[in-house]
Amino acid sequence: MHFDESFPKRVAIARAAIGLTQDELAKKVGIVRRQVAAYEGGEARPREKALTNLAAALGTSISWLTTGKGDGPDTSHIKRTVTVREVPLLSHVQVMGIGFDFDDFIKSASASDFIPAPPEAGEYAFAVEVNGNSMESPSGVSFPDGTIIIVDPEEMPDHGDFGLFVLSDSNGFTFKQYILDQGKGYLRSLNPLYPLIPASEAITPIGKVISSQQSFNKIRYNSNIEHQASNVQSIDNDDIKAKMLILESKLDLIIELLSNKKPT
Repeated sequence: MHFDESFPKRVAIARAAIGLTQDELAKKVGIVRRQVAAYEGGEARPREKALTNLAAALGTSISWLTTGKGDGPDTSHIKRTVTVREVPLLSHVQVMGIGFDFDDFIKSASASDFIPAPPEAGEYAFAVEVNGNSMESPSGVSFPDGTIIIVDPEEMPDHGDFGLFVLSDSNGFTFKQYILDQGKGYLRSLNPLYPLIPASEAITPIGKVISSQQSFNKIRYNSNIEHQASNVQSIDNDDIKAKMLILESKLDLIIELLSNKKPT
């Protein structure tokens, strides 16, 4: 009898679909519980008689159990359980305490919470909450206050990447986009109200931001940023108009003086 590699999963799925425990299924099939556990663990395969009883007890066919072909049980009500790796959520003080020995630090750090990690997260990845609105944008990618970012200290940000950086001069750190322009590095905020920061020797990258999680409740702040940006633009326009009016009045005065000047 041919069994494909997914036989163990189908036994477990079919058993869950009809709500039986391993012990209950074993009694129906006429075997012991550890034998069912061996089927589901991929450690054993049933003989012909046991397979026939197993298919009957699970309400499915031998073909579906062994190869996945044919009609299987109704699994629409079954919720899949997936084991997901998590990374520690660190406080801002803890982030500043990160040294070069990430292994010792992560083991000793007392995380306030744990966040599901993306598949590409490295061994020493950690999460931290964004404070402030410097990385909020009125359009496109935005990281509102309260966003959780996941940082991988084994990867360094390149041009266009987002990263976490230590600011030695201010004894703090900042979350910014790293930009290279004509061979010079800059830290860019997504909020247009904040200026570029030259990436000097006083700025050291902690790691590359590889993922983020945010609440939809935070999106409301985007409208505030857009309003602030439009106000700045409005102020600039009003300033230009005022200067133009002054220039026009001065020009009119010059023309008038020239026209009234008597020839010598």
